[in-house]
Amino acid sequence: MKQLAKNNMGLPAWRLDTVTPLKRAIILEPAELLQALNNRRVEETHAFEESVFLNGIEETIQNLPVLVLRAFLDALVEDSLTWKEKNVTLLTSAIYDSLSPASTQKRMVLASSLGKHLALHKKDFVQQVKNYLSPENLTYYAEALEESFRSFVEAYTVNGGAKELKENELIDLLAFLQERGERVWLDFCFSLPASLWSHTSKQFALSRARVIDSTASIAFMEQIVEPAHLTEDFLEYLDTPEDYMRSFAKRKILEKFDVVMDWEQIYSSIPKNSTLYLNNLLDSTPPSAKIYTMEMLMQKCEGDEKKSYDLIIHLINVLRNELTPAVLHVASQFLIKLSPSVSPVQRRELIDELLRSVSKENYPSEQMLRVLAHYMREEEDSEFHSWSQRFSAGIKSAQESRSVSLLWGVYELLRLDPQVTFRDEVLINLLLNGIGHFKDSTASTGLWFVLKLLDEPALSLEKKSHVLNLLLLKIYGILQSDQHSNITYVFMRRYFLKKLFAFFSEHPPEGYLVLRMHERIAFFPGTFDPFSSGHKAIAMEVAAMGYEVFLAVDEFSWSKATTANLIRREILNLSIADEFHLHVFPREYSINIANPKDLCELRNIFKGREITMLMGGDVILHASAYKEPPTPESVHSFAHILFTRDDSQEVQKRASELQLSVQLLDLGQFSGISSTRIREGIERQKDISGLVDSMAKEYIYEHDLYAVDEKIKHSLQAEPRDIKQWDIISWDELTPFEERLGRAIKLREHANAPRVLELKMPTGEYGFIVFHWIRLKDLHREVTDPVFYRHVSEHSIGRLLCIDAIYHEGDAIFARRLLQEFFRFVLPKDYTYCIYSEDSGGEFQDVLHSMGFSHIDSEHQRLYYVDMSHPCTLSLDVEELILEPYASSQSVQKALGEARDALREAIVALYPGQLLLSMDQVDIYDTLIPLITEENDVPSTPLIPRQLGEALCVPFGEIFKKRILPNTVTKSMHTEKYFCSDLKGFYIEHFPGYLDLEEQVRMVRSFDRPLLLVDDLLHKGYRLKTIYPILKDHGLKTKKLFVGILSGSGKSIAEELNMEVESAYFIPRLRFWFQESKLYPYIGGDSLDGEFPGSKAGFLPSVNLLFPYTRVVFIHDKDTEALIRFSEVCLRASLHVLKALEAEYLRQRHRLLRMDRLGEVLRYIRYPVVANEDVPKKKRPSELLEKDLQLLQRLRGTS
Repeated sequence: MKQLAKNNMGLPAWRLDTVTPLKRAIILEPAELLQALNNRRVEETHAFEESVFLNGIEETIQNLPVLVLRAFLDALVEDSLTWKEKNVTLLTSAIYDSLSPASTQKRMVLASSLGKHLALHKKDFVQQVKNYLSPENLTYYAEALEESFRSFVEAYTVNGGAKELKENELIDLLAFLQERGERVWLDFCFSLPASLWSHTSKQFALSRARVIDSTASIAFMEQIVEPAHLTEDFLEYLDTPEDYMRSFAKRKILEKFDVVMDWEQIYSSIPKNSTLYLNNLLDSTPPSAKIYTMEMLMQKCEGDEKKSYDLIIHLINVLRNELTPAVLHVASQFLIKLSPSVSPVQRRELIDELLRSVSKENYPSEQMLRVLAHYMREEEDSEFHSWSQRFSAGIKSAQESRSVSLLWGVYELLRLDPQVTFRDEVLINLLLNGIGHFKDSTASTGLWFVLKLLDEPALSLEKKSHVLNLLLLKIYGILQSDQHSNITYVFMRRYFLKKLFAFFSEHPPEGYLVLRMHERIAFFPGTFDPFSSGHKAIAMEVAAMGYEVFLAVDEFSWSKATTANLIRREILNLSIADEFHLHVFPREYSINIANPKDLCELRNIFKGREITMLMGGDVILHASAYKEPPTPESVHSFAHILFTRDDSQEVQKRASELQLSVQLLDLGQFSGISSTRIREGIERQKDISGLVDSMAKEYIYEHDLYAVDEKIKHSLQAEPRDIKQWDIISWDELTPFEERLGRAIKLREHANAPRVLELKMPTGEYGFIVFHWIRLKDLHREVTDPVFYRHVSEHSIGRLLCIDAIYHEGDAIFARRLLQEFFRFVLPKDYTYCIYSEDSGGEFQDVLHSMGFSHIDSEHQRLYYVDMSHPCTLSLDVEELILEPYASSQSVQKALGEARDALREAIVALYPGQLLLSMDQVDIYDTLIPLITEENDVPSTPLIPRQLGEALCVPFGEIFKKRILPNTVTKSMHTEKYFCSDLKGFYIEHFPGYLDLEEQVRMVRSFDRPLLLVDDLLHKGYRLKTIYPILKDHGLKTKKLFVGILSGSGKSIAEELNMEVESAYFIPRLRFWFQESKLYPYIGGDSLDGEFPGSKAGFLPSVNLLFPYTRVVFIHDKDTEALIRFSEVCLRASLHVLKALEAEYLRQRHRLLRMDRLGEVLRYIRYPVVANEDVPKKKRPSELLEKDLQLLQRLRGTS
């Protein structure tokens, strides 16, 4: 082991309570591993707040299944020894309060944990027993307390809580319990260890037991009776003939003192075995009677193989049905005792029966798992290997009860052999499957089992160090994934690290900790979308060749529509959790094999080790890195291992041309497996077993991943709009426009020269607008109608625009597009007011009203007017969130159009007479794409063959997500707005499932290209202000910034950052910007910070800033009633679209569109968080939204 880094006090870094920065994120030496784990321990310790953690502890306790609860409470109780006293009290109360609603099994665990908790904190035993059964407690929890009392006392005494108990205190306590009833009195007596009984207290207890005179009391007598107690009276009591059960119980006491018994006479009165079996499974049979029955059966079956096997079957049934710990303990002990009597065939049948019981039971007893381990231990190696495969499949399943139970079985197997055995590696592999599981309960319990092994006194230090040497590096890699944020797991992770380093303090690791790693490195980059069995088989084969394989989930296949990086990494982590020589390459590094600087960094990371590139043979045939001339720093300088399908000859030829050092591997039976085939199989609802690791398969199904297969990003192409603006110099120039209008364009004598904005679409639509501007002093000359003049003069300020004529050859959508192009042209020119006159009920009435125009009438004329000084905008982006074929469905398009009409009308109602521009993505794309491609010196239509510009286009908002710009390398940065849980603030961070912003910037840097940044909007600049400093810190310079909508304040922000900016729309004084998707619950929204139910299952906890979810905080100048009306329109618009999607999904897929299937229709599954409740996954989103509307109506009634 290399010398550990030390501080100036001479202590190794792993002993410090401070974070010591690592020289590299890769772990290759034991010292690095210890330092990295200690850093994590320190971070977890500092982040842990007892009081915050305990806020929801009671709910956590109630929700955990029994075996997981056992692990969690065990860790919690141990950890509480370092807590403040008030928090210790809070935990005590939480356990007490959880007893009553719990199941019988959970009550036993809770009571046991409570007893241990109080004992470790040295609480007075007598007082705590009296508290447990106090009248106040019994009033509320009588059944729960009486049922669990024995578990409470046993745990208390086992953990030394009663060792100071005096004789008089015990007798006093026995008298107190006598008043509480026979059951608790006997349970207490059974639980008290022999060391605490004095002769006098025993005599006192025996007297009371004879009064009770039950089977249970006789069993207790057997436990404490001494020769001195065998008075004539007592012997007479024991020798009195009674029913077979009591006679058997009494005779056992006499036998204890070598009184010769005629068992044959006793057995003659015992019913036949079948009757005993039946009685023993009845709930009405007392636990002590069940134990005596099992003892009778053991004696009756002794030496009879047939009867012994029948008894084993019966005892397994007892384990399956019984809840009382004492009965379960005896049954398991007898099963272990009987194990030598079974044949190998019978043992396999029994193991199979036990495994089926584990799979069926909702958390079987610990005793059943202990028996299973004992029977498995006796198997031959070949059979043991076969059973371990069954264990592996069960542990990897999504059924938590099954995976946790089997993990417990693995733990029992490991602790059976105190010394190292060759089976340990197999068992630790299984344990890693649990530790690396995607289910929080399974993963946290797996960590607890490691601690249990380290704490097991029977295991040798050699065995414990062997376990750590196999586990520790893999555990560190698993902890780095950070996919678990559940409170149970977060606590257990911290506790694990705390106890691990406590173990190291007692047993310093320098003497035994080694990393079982190969010297040679295989670097295996890929998109792994998803990681397949073929990928795993190749990696394992290369590892068997003596390589340590590092798999890098890269982001450089920019034309592919890949799943979120962290999801792909999680699938990879799950797939290789149990492979010692396969590792996930740290995401802190971004290695682009086409970038020599990155390859130089790769060499430095693995300095002193031989690095080989591992990849598919098609990479050297097609990747850009291999089209560049070789250099000493390029990828050509590395040795290569290439796996091929049916292209080995072509690959070998190309490798020779490139003069690569190559070793070819044939995929063989895995040649038919590809990520594409997996995605297609999931989309078509076919079984993908064998195509991916079984745990990865469960994760994919659990999170509904790849239900829709988006293989490549959609390549955008701007529609070349022909927009012209004419300054009319002579009246003759108006003639062509007048001819199209079919009338003369009337202008006042003193009017300014008109202008014409002309728009031609490639699809044939055509239109123009004739307009001129008016000075305020000339208004009376141009607006001669007194009604019109008075209104305009009172409401307008600054420069006025007068629209003289509107002409269009197209539908209403084109008419709106024409008007929006007009306003896009005039808004930057500081016009503040616009008027347009036409006959009442003219053809543009609806379009103008939807854009915020109001009107006044005078005889047969109508004057439309709008204040354009502070416009509002509405970005129509919902289509970007709807997947095909639903987005282009006529019914969905119709519903979208109707919803948008209602939404525009609602915004106009909020701000009547104020200009509203509603831009769909096509309008923005058609304007921005030519600007960006021109800056990149490429055409705005795709070139064949593809030729790429020099720059990298980096969208960092909603715009261009999953899109590629023509002839331009396009790589999005995935950002998201997160509101704090109290909604009093928000921040910008990475989108869920993607790399953090620092890591995304490193990925962008690896492209080694100048940047063209793109965002939807630049007004207050929250996103830009977040990412710009990170780009700057990494030395990246932005060539230009492009935005869909740019306000005056946004332009100032760009100037402050010294950034050149261009936009599709420049709106100097922007009032409000509305984003359609944010206003549609269950379709869009902003993310909510924190851990919520459902967020681990692919659902994004979100907030829509609308009633009834929260107050409409972004609109400050309207009353509550107006905002409720606006919210209602938004909810109904969303409902209209959702119902159209549900109907179309039903038509195409012949099943209901429920919340858990929403990912097949929408790009993201969002749900608005109203309360901390589970997402009703089987409900249709429209059902949930209708309930939200009902809540809104109630709000309206109280507003």
